[in-house]
Amino acid sequence: MRPFAFPKTRRLLNAQQVQGVFDNVDCKQGGKYFTLLSRSSENAESRLGIIVAKRHVKTAVKRNAIKRRIRDTFRHAVGGDNSRQISFDVIVLAKASCAGLQKQDISAELNRQWLKLLKKREARSKP
Repeated sequence: MRPFAFPKTRRLLNAQQVQGVFDNVDCKQGGKYFTLLSRSSENAESRLGIIVAKRHVKTAVKRNAIKRRIRDTFRHAVGGDNSRQISFDVIVLAKASCAGLQKQDISAELNRQWLKLLKKREARSKP
């Protein structure tokens, strides 16, 4: 498999999996534009769920662009030959304030949030 691919095994696929993260959040990372909720996972790979509400981001084009940026930054921050191999499930909630951001600003903000979340997760996994 390609190192930055995004197969179904890396996604939260149904409402039950998403609800499981909401019910058992053990690490939260919030920012001005996005909130990341995560929990430890028994799976071999980390999985991603994305929520971009229509009431926060009005047009489908913009919602889809935000989702693409979230997936892309997730693949690069968590996927590939990452030495951190911490397995967790995460949901990214987009806030209304992210609708006005440019693509590079979205990526920069998400990269900061992923780094903070990974540091928190690493600290939790150490005995």
